[in-house]
Amino acid sequence: MLESALKYCKEKAIDLLAGFVPKTYSMAQECNILGLYDDTFIITKQENLVGIISLQGLSYSNLMQKDLEGYFDTRQNVLNTISKDIQLRIVAKRRKEFINQSPNIDNIYAKAIITQFESKEIYKTEYFLVFETITSNVKSFFEKKKLEMTTSINEELEESSKEDKQENENSSNETHSNTSSKKDKKNKFKKKITFSATSKRALLIQTIERVKNALKEFKPTLLNSKEVLNFYAEYINGKYIAFNPKLKRLSDSYIASNVHFKKDYFVIEFQNQNTFCACVGIKAYESEEISSLPISTLLHTQIELDLIFHIRSLGQFESLNFLKTKKKLTLSKIVKADIDNYIELVQANRLSMQECALNLVIRAKSKAKLDKSLKEILSLLNNAGLGSVTETIGLKPS
Repeated sequence: MLESALKYCKEKAIDLLAGFVPKTYSMAQECNILGLYDDTFIITKQENLVGIISLQGLSYSNLMQKDLEGYFDTRQNVLNTISKDIQLRIVAKRRKEFINQSPNIDNIYAKAIITQFESKEIYKTEYFLVFETITSNVKSFFEKKKLEMTTSINEELEESSKEDKQENENSSNETHSNTSSKKDKKNKFKKKITFSATSKRALLIQTIERVKNALKEFKPTLLNSKEVLNFYAEYINGKYIAFNPKLKRLSDSYIASNVHFKKDYFVIEFQNQNTFCACVGIKAYESEEISSLPISTLLHTQIELDLIFHIRSLGQFESLNFLKTKKKLTLSKIVKADIDNYIELVQANRLSMQECALNLVIRAKSKAKLDKSLKEILSLLNNAGLGSVTETIGLKPS
């Protein structure tokens, strides 16, 4: 009895002392990537699939006003057709590149001109569309049934169920060895995600193909799963690294850096080089009309940044709930009349609502350069009526 009491007190004392030790966070645990689902998509720990399309862009210099309006309507229609079970992120990555040519020219004047204009810093902007499925719940049961009737999900599910039956028969005939236990674990992992991931994959493919056809003038290209992994790994390592994982299920094979979080910024340490980063969030829209001019100006500044525009479509029930809540909180009769008009449009399926969020990730080689870039960007956004702040909530201290 006394020994058990002493043992209990000892364990409690160890737990108490361990509580004073600072917690060390693991990037592998904090990261949401579980592995490669197939050759096209990666899968997250919430069993959601992620696919990415890269866009090459289109020159507007020689287009007429009518053509510009047509492209705008096309993009708007694409956003309106995205299912509420898929969230979209529009990502613009702006990176600095160097062109340092050494022309072997005898003419000293020509060489001076080439050196002056071609040995300068240039910035390259790449555009991506990131599609991620949303974990469905009981309310989406009928949506899933509708999807099964209009797509080839049933055939894929039947094939996957046949494969599972064959695997069960094969595993029952095997002996209980170490190799069979490993196969059973892999089969359990596959069975766990088969049904939900198969339906999500069909929905994701259908959405991506529709977007690719609508934006064919921008030359969309679907990235493979390894390129998608490298896309996310750049945010962890601070630099692009061409990973080529052999196993589909990952642990920390794509993590090659140390990340230190401060109060309002974080530092990525990779091969004795530090990259200072900060997050900027748009918290309020202080003007009735939102212009694209500040975003266009951001993409022409001499600053390395990532512009992330998050879009999630709201269903009819969620849209009506949002509008009715806003109606209860407002006191203006004019605003209530406008909200009633929106409610009628939503009930008639003539209006689709979307949840949007705009965030920026600023990158710099030094803290002084980061502070200077932050002041410039915050001033630009706030002057345009976009209430912006440097994010501090959610950054865990190192």
